Amino acid sequence: MTTHPALRARTASGNGMLSVLATATRLGLANTTFSRRFPDLVSELAQHHRTGTATAAATGGYTELQQQNRRLRAELQVAGGQLELALARVQRLAEDKQQLMSALERAHAVRVLRNQT
Repeated sequence: MTTHPALRARTASGNGMLSVLATATRLGLANTTFSRRFPDLVSELAQHHRTGTATAAATGGYTELQQQNRRLRAELQVAGGQLELALARVQRLAEDKQQLMSALERAHAVRVLRNQT
């Protein structure tokens, strides 16, 4: 038994594959009811899903990994730049704090006692 083209179009799930659950849901049937009443259609859909998944994994899997790798490299580069900027800001704040503390001590003629250890 071959699946009717209209049924294929209507039952295609989000990833473009036919699925037994999606077909049953779209027909308004419980998955188990659909499986009991149409076992030959269920086996055909399952076979189509297995071969389609293997083909998609073989062809699209590598491309998807390459795209994910490019995206992660770009994110890493952005994060590295943000880290360098944050470190520079922390260093600048530490220098500003030291200058302000020195200016405050001079302004109030405060003598700082430091440990002699």
